[in-house]
Amino acid sequence: MSTYIAWLSFLIAIAIMLMVGRKNLWLGFIIGALLLGIFNLPAGQIIKNVAATLSDPSILLLATAVGTIAMIGGVLEASGLMTQLFKHL
Repeated sequence: MSTYIAWLSFLIAIAIMLMVGRKNLWLGFIIGALLLGIFNLPAGQIIKNVAATLSDPSILLLATAVGTIAMIGGVLEASGLMTQLFKHL
């Protein structure tokens, strides 16, 4: 694959990611990553990379930590403890 095609696919993926990201940031990231994979990798390699990412324990732990932090933040905000936390900083 030539360098020009790789850069063109990168710019297209970034443009689509920015357009979708205005509505939903996570969806924009996922679509941008998939487009980069589709443009630059063979189909078999895309499937292998997705499977390796979804089965990697460090990725799963990171996703769990990020989700837990978001839930704790939501609970603190709903209970009013978030404002008290900021007042005492």
